[in-house]
Amino acid sequence: MLAPAASRLRVDADVTLVSTSGWAHGFDIRGRSLVYCYNPARWLHQADEYLGDEGGGSAKALALRMLAPALRRWDGRAARRRDRYLAISSVVRDRVRATYGIDAEVLFPPTTVLPSGAQRSVRPYDEGFHLLVSRLLPYKNVDKAIDAFRDLPAERLLVIGRGPEEERLRRGLPANVAILSGVTDDELRWAYAHCVALVAPSLEDYGLTPLEAGAFGKPTLALRGGGYLDTVEEQVTGLFFDRPEAGDIARAVVANRAARWDPETIVRHGRRFDEETFREAITKAVASLAAGDDSSRST
Repeated sequence: MLAPAASRLRVDADVTLVSTSGWAHGFDIRGRSLVYCYNPARWLHQADEYLGDEGGGSAKALALRMLAPALRRWDGRAARRRDRYLAISSVVRDRVRATYGIDAEVLFPPTTVLPSGAQRSVRPYDEGFHLLVSRLLPYKNVDKAIDAFRDLPAERLLVIGRGPEEERLRRGLPANVAILSGVTDDELRWAYAHCVALVAPSLEDYGLTPLEAGAFGKPTLALRGGGYLDTVEEQVTGLFFDRPEAGDIARAVVANRAARWDPETIVRHGRRFDEETFREAITKAVASLAAGDDSSRST
């Protein structure tokens, strides 16, 4: 069991910075602790979303159902032992509050795929395609985006990602959609640079890919929810659709045909999320905690 194992892992330090979405906040930390939270453990607190199409009858679902009550108690105790929480987005801040009763500040993670690096072209498209960058998991709604483009034969969609859904998604793939896995950073930069827009149909904890696309001056067509509410500014850096359904995604693609975007404005928006801003904020948070400030403990 990972919970008892995590509890026995001792950390001796004046201040420990914990980067976690599941177990690390449960370590035996003897000094003060600052948690950078990507999301409360999804398999415990958002199990339906985590399981996706596997449903309630799978072996994984049955195991979670049996273990979840004890694990939730362990998880809550571990969270409340920490001195301060930071959350990667507004939606994660709200989940931390609802799950643990802890008030967390929002500190956005930095963008890492930047246009200054080398580029290497990928096929089958040269340019003029829509791009979707995602792990191929049930809750990412990649299948809904594929179905949207199935109904838009004049448009093209390039999906970059890998995951357990890949084989299923490739079955019956329409001629105007391609899936690539094992793409390098150089190839990903090329794809961002040559796409028309990014399509982002999943409910994300943060929503990093719109910022990566934005670094290349490209807009995003995003689901109205989750982390995209922080990283996409409507009518400035992209458009929202209200449901992760093929029809809603298709309508956003059609609406984007008439949109006029200012690439420089999109790039400027993304600078709020750069690495230097993050570095300064996390350094300040650690120094503040070391000096005795624990203002974000549970209430």
